[in-house]
Amino acid sequence: MAQQAERGQGVAVLLAEAQAMEAASTGFAYVLVASPDFVAWREWFADRGFRLPRPAKVDRIWLPSARPPEEPAGGQSQATQREGV
Repeated sequence: MAQQAERGQGVAVLLAEAQAMEAASTGFAYVLVASPDFVAWREWFADRGFRLPRPAKVDRIWLPSARPPEEPAGGQSQATQREGV
């Protein structure tokens, strides 16, 4: 998108905005909703007290990466660590 804006190819956003959107999207992965990766993300969010719904109208969803970050040593979630369990 930023390259299109630099060349003046009919982009409806400012160059700086296009560059910011491009930079923000580089770390995301397009994950299949029925995949083990999506399930891992849903569990990762649940461990932190957030509900990640399963989309009903799409078969893929953008997530921060293909797999969630590794758990801390010992396999405890951050919420469990805060509680001292």
